[in-house]
Amino acid sequence: MDFHWLGNFYQELVKGAGLTLQLLLISGVIGFFMAVLVALGRLSKNRFLSNGLRFYTSVLRGTPLLVQIYVLYYGVGSVFATFPLIRGSMFWPYLREDLWHAPLAGVAPGVDAARLADAASDIGRESVMLLKATALASTVAVTDLPGTANLVRSQTLRVYEPLLVVAGIYIILAIVIEQGFARIGKTPQRQA
Repeated sequence: MDFHWLGNFYQELVKGAGLTLQLLLISGVIGFFMAVLVALGRLSKNRFLSNGLRFYTSVLRGTPLLVQIYVLYYGVGSVFATFPLIRGSMFWPYLREDLWHAPLAGVAPGVDAARLADAASDIGRESVMLLKATALASTVAVTDLPGTANLVRSQTLRVYEPLLVVAGIYIILAIVIEQGFARIGKTPQRQA
């Protein structure tokens, strides 16, 4: 094992980690709002809207994320090539409207702490899955953490060590996310 390259590529790793966190945050926020809108739409009495959104969710869950990225990047991206936000964006791959469907359907005004803790735990798990999914962005020329590992591999011919470093960074980020949402779930709730 040779990690002497770390000194030369430290800045690239930091930039890659920053881009990975940006992808996580942007796609998480967009995905959250999309999931709430889809959940609300599925509650609609309009069968066309409700069934259409059920189909939309099934398509997202039923197609591989890599295929979705290619469709967005090469398909939609080529149509809207002048809009970098569209071409460079990545939506929440695990659109989990079901996390919001049940709570929005029957939550009383005083939501109990147990339901909030469960929701925080579920969202934490989904956020870790989303963090792992951001790695696919490197397949469309994005220099996130895996993209940085590819850069190191191409310039140093070291294959295993950059992947170990990147895996370690992902593990640390996943633990931070899980612990953060666990703390949110354990926060005492004020009684109304």
